Parts: sequence; structure tokens; C-alpha cells
Amino acid sequence: MFSMGVTNTVDKQISSYLKRLNMEQKKRVLTLLKSYVEENAEKHTFEKELERRISDYESGRGKVYTMEEIEPLLIKKVKLKKE
Repeated sequence: MFSMGVTNTVDKQISSYLKRLNMEQKKRVLTLLKSYVEENAEKHTFEKELERRISDYESGRGKVYTMEEIEPLLIKKVKLKKE
């Protein structure tokens, strides 16, 4: 992780560059930042859910299905969506 001094330097550099941008450029930067933050949040949520499911399986609380068990159900579901 960054030390406090490095973080302050990075924050100052970001602020300095933002002051030079016009509103349209700032909107693009904001869009990029939002997508980065949301992507990381989704990844974290996915990893936590995966860890929970593995834990449930290892403790005997979770059920695991084979492809042979779910394939007919998936095919049926796809056929229903096409209709």
C-alpha cells in the first residue's frame, strides 16, 4: 500500500491534472474512474460469494451438481426462452 507521503503526492498530481481539463475531459475521467471502482466492487463481491460457496461445499451444507444433472435443465430452459 502507499505511504501517506506517496498518497499525498499522488492526490496532488491528480488535482493538478484535473485543473487543466475542460468539462468534457473531466466527464470522461469520471466515467473511467466509476467503471474502475464498480468493476473492483463486482470482483470483490464475486470472490466473496465464491468463497462462501466453497465453504458451504466443504462443510457439507452446499450441494454440488454435475454437468449431467444440470444439462437437461439448461436445455429445457433455453428452449422455453426461444418460444
